[in-house]
Amino acid sequence: MERKSPKKLVLTTAILFTGGILLPSRMLAQAALEYGMAASKSTAVTSRASSSLGSRTRSALGRASQQTRLRVPPPSSKTLQTVMEENRQKLEAQSTPGGGVVLIESVPAKATIWVDGEPVGQAPAELKLPQGQHLIELTHPRYEPWRMEVTVSPQESTSVRAQLESKYRSSITLSIP
Repeated sequence: MERKSPKKLVLTTAILFTGGILLPSRMLAQAALEYGMAASKSTAVTSRASSSLGSRTRSALGRASQQTRLRVPPPSSKTLQTVMEENRQKLEAQSTPGGGVVLIESVPAKATIWVDGEPVGQAPAELKLPQGQHLIELTHPRYEPWRMEVTVSPQESTSVRAQLESKYRSSITLSIP
């Protein structure tokens, strides 16, 4: 097996882990670290490759943004919880003149609730929505997404109960002779 120099390792790692997509430099440095450990089993080579890749990626991103006049946004300080709360408050503000209430439950609990493509909370939840049709979606990492169109009438309550289907179905068969 051919031993790769740190420069070849950096280039190989960059090609393997970016796949044409600009990723944050920390992710690339972590990828270089993991690849280096697997490929060379040498901590020194891995450490140099990781540091080199991180600094080269930052400088390449800086040059690319200057050449194309792209502004690379800073990482967002908002958490998913903050975004969901803001979206929920917007919906409640829009629903004030003539909206209704939708009670959403899911099995399993803690599925993320999306209303018209925006995350608004986790099930179970009671949402105040504007009058009209809305697409309710529930997502969970281990389950298939669930969708339903709901019509909200003024001053009325609607209940929605979602039974999410498992993505990973398995069965165990025991046979005892």
